[in-house]
Amino acid sequence: MLLWTLALLLVLGCGVVGWYVGAVRCAITSVGLILALFLLKPLSDLTAKILPSVGLAHPFIIALLAPVVVSVVIQIIAKSVAHATKAPMENFFKYKATDTQRLLFERMNQRVGPCVGVLNGTLYVVFLGIGAAGLGYGTVAFSRGAQDTWWQKGVNSLALSCKATGWSKVVAPYIPSKPIYYDTVDLAAEWFHQPLVQSALATYPPLIPMAERSDIQTLASDVQAQQFIMGSPTLSDIMSHARLGPIVTSPSFLNQALELLGNDLTDIQTYVRDQKSPKYDAEKILGRWDLNMFGTINENKRARRMTGIEVNRMRALISSQIEGAMMLATIDKKLIVRRPAADGSMTRREGSWEAVEGGGYKLSLPTSDDKALDLVVGIEGKKLTSKILNYLIVFDRW
Repeated sequence: MLLWTLALLLVLGCGVVGWYVGAVRCAITSVGLILALFLLKPLSDLTAKILPSVGLAHPFIIALLAPVVVSVVIQIIAKSVAHATKAPMENFFKYKATDTQRLLFERMNQRVGPCVGVLNGTLYVVFLGIGAAGLGYGTVAFSRGAQDTWWQKGVNSLALSCKATGWSKVVAPYIPSKPIYYDTVDLAAEWFHQPLVQSALATYPPLIPMAERSDIQTLASDVQAQQFIMGSPTLSDIMSHARLGPIVTSPSFLNQALELLGNDLTDIQTYVRDQKSPKYDAEKILGRWDLNMFGTINENKRARRMTGIEVNRMRALISSQIEGAMMLATIDKKLIVRRPAADGSMTRREGSWEAVEGGGYKLSLPTSDDKALDLVVGIEGKKLTSKILNYLIVFDRW
C-alpha cells in the first residue's frame, strides 16, 4: 500500500530527526502540528478571503492553497520557536546548571527525542491523508485510468489507499472542504464522463444567462470542439485545449456560475439526473425557446383553410420578421431575444415577461430601440404559442 509505505518512511524519518534535534525541539514542532490540525478549517476560511488580494481569483485554486498556506505558516512559526530555544538551553546548562543536571538533560533530550519524533511523523501522516483525501476526491472523479498524467495517477493512488485502509475516515473531520466543493466536483464529473449532460446544463433556468458569454457561444458553434468533448479527453487534455482550457481555468466562469446558482447545487443535480427542477418547474416559461417554422405552418393550416399561395405568403412574412428568432427567459423575468441579421451577425434585444391569470404569460418583446411588442402567450409542455402578424406562432423549448 502506497499510504503505509509513505507513512513508514515519514515516521522513521521523523524518529531519526528526533534523535538528533532532541525532545524539546520536537515537542514544540508537535504543538505546532496539533494547532495546525485543529485550526486548519477556521484559518483556511480566513486565508481564502485574503488570497484574492494577492492576485489569486479561481475558487478551486484558493480552496487548495488556503490550507497549505495555513499549515506551512504555522510550521514555520513552530520551527522558528524550536530553533530559538537551542541557544538559551545550551547557555542555561552550560553556565547555571551542574554537570549532573546537564548530563541528565542531554540523555533525556536525546532518548525521548525519537519518541516525540514518531509522534510528529504520525501527525504528518494525518496531514498527508487530509491532502490526499481532499484533492483526491476531485482527481479520482476526473480519472481516465491509464490515460491520466503521472501526478494525477499518484494522487489517485494515494487517495484510493486512504479509502481502502480506512484512513480517510480518520482525517475526514479535519478536511477543510465545504459541501459546495464536493457538489461542484460531482456535477463537473457528470459532464466529464457524460458530455451529453451539457445540453441539460445549458437549459437549466439559472444558467441561461451563461449562454450570453462570447466564449460559450464560440464553443457551442465549434464543431471540432464538440467532437473533442465527445472523444473522452483527459483532464490535462481539456486544460490545454484552445477553446475549453480558457473557460475551465477562467475564474469569472466558475464565479458567475456559482453566483447564478446561489452556491447551492442541490436543485441542478436533480435537474441533470431527472430532467426536473423542483425549484423552477412551476415557471413554465423559463428556458430557451426557438421558433418552429414547420410547427407554425401546421398550426395555421389547422386553424383555417389556406391555399398554397397563402401559405407561401405567410412563410415569407414570418421569415422576414422573426425567422431564426430565439428567446431566453431568465429567472429575473428578463426576456432576451436573439436573431440572425442579414450580414450574418446576431442581433440582441432585451425585454421582459410576467405571469398572468390562467397560467399564461405576458411578453414585452423589443422590436426596435424605442418600440416593444406586447404579447400574451400560452405554454403547453415544451410548446409556446402566440399570435404575431395575425398568424399563430409556435416556439419550442430547446
